[in-house]
Amino acid sequence: MCLLQHGGYQKLSASPNRQIFRQAALDRLSSPEQLDRLVRVTDPAGWLALGTVAVILTAIVVWGIWGKVPEQVDGKGILVNTGGRVLDAMSPSEGTIAKLSVRQNDLVEKDQEIAVIEQIALRDAYRGAKETQLEREAEKRQIIDTFAREFGLKQKNFAEQATAQRQIIAAAEQRAAYLKKTIAGRETLVAKGILPRDKVEELRTDYNKALQDVSAARNRILELESETLTLRSNHAKEITKIDQQIADAARSVREKENSLQRNGRVLAPAAGRIVELKVFEGAVIQPGAPVASIATSGSALQAVVYIPTKDGKRVRPGMTVRVAPSSVKKEEFGTIIGTVLQVSEFPVSKPGMLSSLQNERLVNEYSKDGAPYEAR
Repeated sequence: MCLLQHGGYQKLSASPNRQIFRQAALDRLSSPEQLDRLVRVTDPAGWLALGTVAVILTAIVVWGIWGKVPEQVDGKGILVNTGGRVLDAMSPSEGTIAKLSVRQNDLVEKDQEIAVIEQIALRDAYRGAKETQLEREAEKRQIIDTFAREFGLKQKNFAEQATAQRQIIAAAEQRAAYLKKTIAGRETLVAKGILPRDKVEELRTDYNKALQDVSAARNRILELESETLTLRSNHAKEITKIDQQIADAARSVREKENSLQRNGRVLAPAAGRIVELKVFEGAVIQPGAPVASIATSGSALQAVVYIPTKDGKRVRPGMTVRVAPSSVKKEEFGTIIGTVLQVSEFPVSKPGMLSSLQNERLVNEYSKDGAPYEAR
């Protein structure tokens, strides 16, 4: 076989003996001296592809045994601090919200004023009690003035009567003394028979009458003194009565004033943060109505989540959860990653939810589809 080159290309031409293979190649093929050399069947790229396939198959087998498909379970709840809770500031009385003293997200202390309640009925009752007190006090002043004026006149009259009675006593005693002396002299004449006894008896009758006049005048003086004491006693009783009425009216005023001060303000039941205002200024509320929700502080943030009954058993302690607050956009702020600490074994009742949430509205909202499971 020979190689010819002409005009930019090469041309193979067979030799006259027309052999296709070179003699050296034929000799090597017929020689057994290189039969022990390895023949390369697969190149490195093939081995790499085979290894990749093996790793993928191994991963599939392992994931098939131990792998888990993420499950999504939706629930509703609130974020609280560990050891904290949500409390409602309740209205202590019926009335109208005159002023809201706080705003949402404000921090408040225990017994801090949350709102002012205008208690129209109680304020009217307070005004009525105050007017009654003033009327009784005016009545007392009138009683004192009237007694002083009338007693002064009566006392003057009693004094004049007493003076007249003393004059009667003096005259009657003088006359009785004269008659007594006269009777003694006439008794001597009667004993001697000079004067008839009937004349002496007439004098004795006059003497007894004079003594009676003295006694009657003295009794009248005692009566005047008794009437004076009676007037004073009646006046004292009247003053005591009106004083009691004044005291009752004043006590009623104090009670209503205290009620206005005590029940006229909604106070924070505990220190914390205002998470919700449930009324507006001018709203009419009843006793026990919630005015604001307060989240108390704790040591760490924790979510109390209520899961529908159908999904309750799908959530187990140790699972990873993502909490998205409803007050922010999840797309913008993302979620809070947490771990399930515990799940209630059975669905919780409304009283049980209320003990955790301390908010009846939230209890009704979270349990509207049935008793849920509680997860923390």
